[in-house]
Amino acid sequence: MLKVAIRDKESQLCNRLREVIGEESVASFSRRCSIGDSTLRKYLDGAVPSAINLVAIADAGNVNIEWLAAGRGPKLRGASAHIPMIPQAVAPPASTFHIEDIERVEMTIES
Repeated sequence: MLKVAIRDKESQLCNRLREVIGEESVASFSRRCSIGDSTLRKYLDGAVPSAINLVAIADAGNVNIEWLAAGRGPKLRGASAHIPMIPQAVAPPASTFHIEDIERVEMTIES
């Protein structure tokens, strides 16, 4: 069961790697990321890249390393994942301000 799960993860990594390479030739892409052509082909066949080579591939493909390695987060660098908005503190309605408070602020600014 564990071997199947690992093989599935490797297959997903291969698919993301193919997506990064796109229509570019493997030879051309391997030159751009300074990885040997045969090494890159091994990764496409299921071998797991070293951390250094994973970074080089992500850099050459302009993708987030977390997306490339694990399929998590936004694919492209600079793209932001959806972050829910946090409500900002809201000033109390104007009716709750007292004229004395406003005058005190004005005096502080003037001095």
